[in-house]
Amino acid sequence: MSEPGGLLAFLVISLVFPVAWHQLKPSQSDYSGELYPLTAIVRFLYFAGIPYLAVLLGLLTLEQLGLTGLVYFNLIDWQANLFLEFQQAATLLLLSWLLDSGRAIVAGGSALLLLGAFRWGLGQAGVRWQLRDLSLVDIIYLALHWAFYRAIFWAATGDLYLGVVLGSAAVMLEWALLTKMQHQPLLSQTSLLDIVILVLTATAFFFSPNLWLLLPFQWGMVALLARPPYVLDYSR
Repeated sequence: MSEPGGLLAFLVISLVFPVAWHQLKPSQSDYSGELYPLTAIVRFLYFAGIPYLAVLLGLLTLEQLGLTGLVYFNLIDWQANLFLEFQQAATLLLLSWLLDSGRAIVAGGSALLLLGAFRWGLGQAGVRWQLRDLSLVDIIYLALHWAFYRAIFWAATGDLYLGVVLGSAAVMLEWALLTKMQHQPLLSQTSLLDIVILVLTATAFFFSPNLWLLLPFQWGMVALLARPPYVLDYSR
């Protein structure tokens, strides 16, 4: 297990920063449009820079973030033939993905099917929701951000299950803090759908902790909810 003090510090920073930014930029805080209305540089530093710093400090591993296979690039001998070294590292990376692909397809595919059935049921019940078409960059940032919270608790407890459960709870706490700051209802239709995606992706990660392979399924979930529901017309 990693140093709990350092992990707690990163957790607090990650939770507090969006709230502080909301205070600094209240006019840009459109939670329904983007999770965090930051500039491109600040968003990159927040979503990608903070997890990377935690890895550099040895608090987290790339595997705990779900970035399986990247560790092979750390084994590159910079004094040797770089082309051959990168080729070998890439081969090992792809082999690790291949070994994980079976579980990832089953876990991610099942989560996607469940969301599809849930979406279809809402449509047949006449429920409408606010469509949100997130960009691919937003989806990658969210996937990495959620993985970061899971990794913190996985590293702290040494238990993947606790990491998934407590990490998801931390994401919900962050959402609650933001909605409180923005004076919005704690449980809105949009937030409930976000929770569904969060729980499904977290469950898939528990059975296959490979973020690379699960990312397409998370994109598919977002794409499902970005389209209006299809309702069968029984009157014909």
